[in-house]
Amino acid sequence: MTITPSNGCLNTQSTSANEYEDYQSTSKSYDQTRTSLGLKILLGTFVQHAEKQLSEQRLLDAGCGTGSFLHDIAGRFQAATGLDANAGMLEQARAKLADFQNVTLSSGTLPKLPFSDDSFDAMMVNQVVHHLDADSNFSSLQELINESYRILAPGGSLVLHTSSQEQVRNCYWFGWLIPEAKHRMAERYASVPQIKGMLQSAGFDDIRVTAPLEAMYDLNVYLDPEGPFRADWRACDSMFALATEDELEVGLKKLRSACDEGTVQSAIDEAEQWRHRSGQSTFISVRKS
Repeated sequence: MTITPSNGCLNTQSTSANEYEDYQSTSKSYDQTRTSLGLKILLGTFVQHAEKQLSEQRLLDAGCGTGSFLHDIAGRFQAATGLDANAGMLEQARAKLADFQNVTLSSGTLPKLPFSDDSFDAMMVNQVVHHLDADSNFSSLQELINESYRILAPGGSLVLHTSSQEQVRNCYWFGWLIPEAKHRMAERYASVPQIKGMLQSAGFDDIRVTAPLEAMYDLNVYLDPEGPFRADWRACDSMFALATEDELEVGLKKLRSACDEGTVQSAIDEAEQWRHRSGQSTFISVRKS
């Protein structure tokens, strides 16, 4: 594994990414609940869209976090690069990917992509876009999409792994505890039609949308009704980072009452029913002709 020098973008409070989430702290427990959801979708896209074999492709994971997705698929590629703005996340990724000779980790803050034109054949962005500046036009997301088009070689493919606003509002069982934060979180996600329009305006084609029904979390941990009482559990979903201290205090009191009264399972079951119908996340894949 190669580590490129810092470009001075390792600001955990960056206004261009993760401005509301302290990923320096979160990085220590992030992998306790998260899974690498959608690997078949990612690999299927990179195989079907490209003219090259996977073993000939150069992969970029923009916003690679702790490197879980890279760990699971990087070995199939000629070369793979992980880009992240947070030193803690990169430290975790560095340890996880130490044995990979074809992986390079770089520091940098989205939406800028510090790479030359046509540098990659495949690119994935996993649950990152809601950390970009969320103005009403989602201009940072459009910039990231434009940058993605620039750095992908002709025939290259991009997969945006995001969530729809409906999924955010309905498919996470703890959302009822902090409804104001849930609303703020949903507003940070561009709608699927908006994203499709941005992709088309950048020049991408062959747009495909898939919403897998699997959870983004380890269900043994995620479905623990008392999980939100633990700071490390809460740290693994950004919705809690958008809650004020007062909102969180009220939410945890609601949860304690629901646990004591035996009603919390019904809230979990309702969200799980939504997930089994709609999924918790959405994959949007495109190709650069």
